[in-house]
Amino acid sequence: MVLFNKSTPLFHICHSISTRNDPHVYGMHAHDRMELYMLIQGDVCFGIEGSEQPLQPYDIVITREAETHKLTVDPNVPYERIWIQFKKELIEKVDPQLILLSPFYNRPLGTNNLFRTYKKSESFCYDCLKKMMVESNDLPYETQFLSCFLPILCELNLTMQDHPPIDSKEPADLTTKLIAHINDHLFEPLTLEKISKEFYLSKSQLNRIFQRATGSTIAHYISIKRLLSAQAKIKDGIPIHQAAQQCGYNDYSTFFRAYKSQFGVSPNDDKCTP
Repeated sequence: MVLFNKSTPLFHICHSISTRNDPHVYGMHAHDRMELYMLIQGDVCFGIEGSEQPLQPYDIVITREAETHKLTVDPNVPYERIWIQFKKELIEKVDPQLILLSPFYNRPLGTNNLFRTYKKSESFCYDCLKKMMVESNDLPYETQFLSCFLPILCELNLTMQDHPPIDSKEPADLTTKLIAHINDHLFEPLTLEKISKEFYLSKSQLNRIFQRATGSTIAHYISIKRLLSAQAKIKDGIPIHQAAQQCGYNDYSTFFRAYKSQFGVSPNDDKCTP
């Protein structure tokens, strides 16, 4: 059940609660925006780029663009959460150097994503989120949203300086190396056969290890990462064929089909127009 939902071109905030959950709904995915997620109640394990961490109520998890993540949710426990997805352009209006987004960007991929608040009474961020979800007649909603969201970003920055975020559980060393290798060579000719030779494992073994850690096959992971990167380039005005090639697609028809399947629109629909 959706308790609050508001969307603008620069951000989307949603507060929802579920009493029956299908774990498959929360499989591995990534966004073309940054995300701030708070668990209110539920039995949830949050996985990011192969690392996993059980969550406690009022924990905050942050992810940047194209940072893959998944959730494992106990379907027998009520699941309540608040999430905000936003474009960095929203923050550039007041913080051109994006200092407030340091917790999102100034860290290695898949690490230091979790900020912990141990009880509701101590959660400054939760209080700010609640204020976002009471619309005022006196202010445009974007102004109201920013007046509550910017203090949250300041709080995360201060927390990061005084008490570093909680690192996710260390995944198996092989998984860490595998994910790092894929991201280091993401836009090169990258096949399961090449990766299996690099790690001296069979293709089925590699996929089994990777899927256990991320909830995704290696091919699907590579596809999502490449397509999100291509989409960002196209929206920035890079010609479509050039963006496809820069992101590892040498065959345009393959790229076109994958793009439309992933985003529901063609690359032309996302093309930057003057």
